[in-house]
Amino acid sequence: MIKNLIGKLILITLGSILLVYSFYLFKDRNEFVSRAVDGTGTVVSFGSGYSRRISTGQTRSSNSRRPIVRFTLDDGTEITFTSATGGNLIRRYVNQQVKVKYLPDDPETAEINEPLPLWGYVIIVIVLGATIFSFGMILLLVPIINKMFDIHYMKHGQSVEISNISIDCNYRVSSLGMHPFKIVAEGVKPFTNDKAKFTSHTIWGNPDAFATKNIRSVYLIERNGKYRFVI
Repeated sequence: MIKNLIGKLILITLGSILLVYSFYLFKDRNEFVSRAVDGTGTVVSFGSGYSRRISTGQTRSSNSRRPIVRFTLDDGTEITFTSATGGNLIRRYVNQQVKVKYLPDDPETAEINEPLPLWGYVIIVIVLGATIFSFGMILLLVPIINKMFDIHYMKHGQSVEISNISIDCNYRVSSLGMHPFKIVAEGVKPFTNDKAKFTSHTIWGNPDAFATKNIRSVYLIERNGKYRFVI
């Protein structure tokens, strides 16, 4: 239980860190776009390794094929930079004319003036952080919500004896060593005395370690002709 909780908190923390990092990336990029001036450059070749220097003075490296662009300032100075976006996402070719943005006081921070080169990295970090954070929150909150339903069922439901208990597990889905599974059992519906098969809500955990031998009864609640139960 503690191990699972730590794993969920790690996911939430990692997602939070990425979201905070994406905020600073967005702020930095938005400041660059607002201060930058427009120009026109030419793709002179393609390269890999260290990409352009961003406004913080840091560098990033990659093995992807990145266009190397050259443009000329108003005073005649030639500036060459490597775009942050490479690979096959956007078709580039040598001698292609591209629009660029650059800071007048630091032209080496130039970038191709297109959405993907300017914002692609920021969007990736935002999506990744939001996904990890949301997944961690779901893993944390779903058991709590289910527990609240369990308490409600046990308080207002009707106790019914069950038999032939089995576990239906989806082993193809896994997270932190846990799998989603449901408990399936047979019993008799109250009032009608009809035999029925009952299925629990989805449980995250280790189904192999889940002991069903101690389960003797469930608490049922009928809603719109359908029975829901908690063990």
